[in-house]
Amino acid sequence: MAAAWLLARPGENAALWTLACGLAFWAHEPLLILLGRRGKRELAQRGPGALRLVCLLLPAAMVAVVAAVLLPPAIPSAAFLPAMALGAMASLLAAAGGERSLAGELTAGLALVWASLPVALAGALPPAPALALTLLWSCAMAAGMLGVRGIVARAKYGSRAPGLAAAQVALAGLVPALAFAAARLLPLRFALAPAPVAAISVAWVWRPPGARSLRRAGVLLVAANLAALVLLLA
Repeated sequence: MAAAWLLARPGENAALWTLACGLAFWAHEPLLILLGRRGKRELAQRGPGALRLVCLLLPAAMVAVVAAVLLPPAIPSAAFLPAMALGAMASLLAAAGGERSLAGELTAGLALVWASLPVALAGALPPAPALALTLLWSCAMAAGMLGVRGIVARAKYGSRAPGLAAAQVALAGLVPALAFAAARLLPLRFALAPAPVAAISVAWVWRPPGARSLRRAGVLLVAANLAALVLLLA
């Protein structure tokens, strides 16, 4: 979303959508407390405060979404649907106890990525590059998530499957992007944006860090995403 703001420089409707996403994200943890997913003790101790937050945050988020849709310049309604559908799916999985499953993590991560699409379309970014950028960032996010799971799987079970899947997903975004850039259908800096995460994912297949290095792996992924942002703005 930061990339979309810096590239597209949108207006008030994008600011309202960004606010709605932030409020919904903030409401996630209180909702899980109310649903009992954090245990009976948390529900007893923090339940009343969580209820107040949910009753405040979710209506405010809904009002912000409606205002974002109605305010000019109009954002295509279809641009909101992927993030909202993925967010709803992630919430249902979390409510059912699948928050830390692969499906739960992927849907939550993809919801956060696709929340940037309306912001990009509300500004100066044309639809094709905006959609391409969202797809590329989705591949990078999924590759990073699978890469971390690959580190754990290799340490616990000796399995290389998640790591290989991470590299495949990263390359699945990078190779077509470079082909589009070569055909001048996509700016080169957009095509190169997934390269840092792709490089890490491929490197982890051949030399995966130990399970005790997960914090370092997380720092590397954050650095790779920041590098992608720098490439986009170059």
